[in-house]
Order: sequence, then C-alpha cells, then structure tokens
Amino acid sequence: MQKYSFFALTMLLAGCGGGGGGGDNPTPNQVKDSSDFPAEQIRVNVSFNALGDGTAKVNAYVHTSTGESFIPLGAGDSVLLTANDETQSLKLTKDEIIEGSGSFGGEYYSLVSRDNYPEYTLTFVREQGSYSNAFTFSQNDIPTPFVLQETLSNEVIDLRWSPEADHSYTLLGPTFFCYSGNTVEVKGGHPSEGDLNGVYNKSLSEIFNLNQSQLVAGKSGCYIEAEVLGFKVNLNNASENILVDVSQRRNIRFDLN
Repeated sequence: MQKYSFFALTMLLAGCGGGGGGGDNPTPNQVKDSSDFPAEQIRVNVSFNALGDGTAKVNAYVHTSTGESFIPLGAGDSVLLTANDETQSLKLTKDEIIEGSGSFGGEYYSLVSRDNYPEYTLTFVREQGSYSNAFTFSQNDIPTPFVLQETLSNEVIDLRWSPEADHSYTLLGPTFFCYSGNTVEVKGGHPSEGDLNGVYNKSLSEIFNLNQSQLVAGKSGCYIEAEVLGFKVNLNNASENILVDVSQRRNIRFDLN
C-alpha cells in the first residue's frame, strides 16, 4: 500500500509561507539556500505539536522576509532546540505527499522531543555563532491536553472534545486519500477551519461534494484523515527570526473500505 504524508499535504493546502511553496524546480538564477540572505531576512516558522502520548513533534520551515519559501538551510546555518539541558539540531526532512509520486510539500526540518520539559528554546544560528536569535517558551505555554472523540456514522464526521478557556481550536482537513492500481487520488476539503468550540459535525457531501459511495467507487484502500489542533490564546510567540506555534495535536483517520 502506498503511503501518504498528511503534514506535507497540509503544508501545500494551507499555502504555508505563501508564494507557492517548494513545488517549483529551481533555476540557476534562483537563490538556493539561507546563506544567500542576510541573517535579519531569515524567518523560521516552527510548530511544536504535543501529541498526547508524552512526545512532541517539532517541525520548522525556513523562508525570508522578501518572499522566498521553503528554502533549505545553507552551510553554517542551523535551527536548534534546547530542552532538558540538551541541544539538538533539527534535521532536514522532505516528505513526499504520496510515496513514489515525486511531489513534495516543501523542505522542512524536524525532530521528536518530550512534551513535559520545563522550558524549550528554539534558536537560529549562523556561522558558528556569528549570529543567533532565540525564542523561549515554557511548560505553561503548552495548551491543555484534550481527549478527542471521533465517529464516522451515516456519512457524517463527528468530532468532539472539551474546550478550555483561553484556548482556540483549528481543524486541518478532512482530506480524502485513495488509490486504484497506480492511480492515486487526493481530495481536500477545506484546508483549515478555525474557531471550533469543541465540536465539528459535517457530512461527507458537505465536505467533498460527494457521498461515500461516490468517493470510493472503483477504488480500494480509501481513508479520510484530519487533525485537530489546540492553541493557547494570546501567546507571545515570536522573536526577530523565529515564529513558534505551540499546540496540542490530535490525528483522526477513518478507513472507508
């Protein structure tokens, strides 16, 4: 069975970083990496996602204040996470949206940490410390964990959780995945839906303009995937170079056949 990257897909659907992302082939005249820019123009968007199992996935992508998106870090540039007296470098990751497709959601950097450390510091570093800029957040900035109850019944997706005061909740997806032989179909609903207050309830027809029978006709291995993210409201989450979104993230998957 072919594998899909929901993260890479949602990066494209949500248009992270603007300007079309990393799907274009670079030309010789295009800037290739972050070292071609002054340090003050570098922007690092970081998502710190607590997954509810004691771990946190940290993803970062690099762009510039002048509009270049999904650029790789150049020689001497790095993004570091310091937590529990340990400093780690985020590693380059380039997920195919669909395994074997050659289509990517943009280059990003990632690592897995724990979600219970007192403090976390993200740092952009250039040329062995010739320039650095950091952002620190604490355990108090991590949103309250929530338990997600999800059902797909009578062709209606129903998601429920107990919302917290001073929190906001966003849904990424739902997205439909299916394949038939070597043909792969990916069908997105809305890239994201915010301001959810503990409930999401929509039929497949509302989301995809097709019912379940129409979605899976002649195909196999079909499923729907989505994510609910919870954030604390009014978190001061930026330094000069770094913007950090701290969330609780819960994944949903419904197998259709």
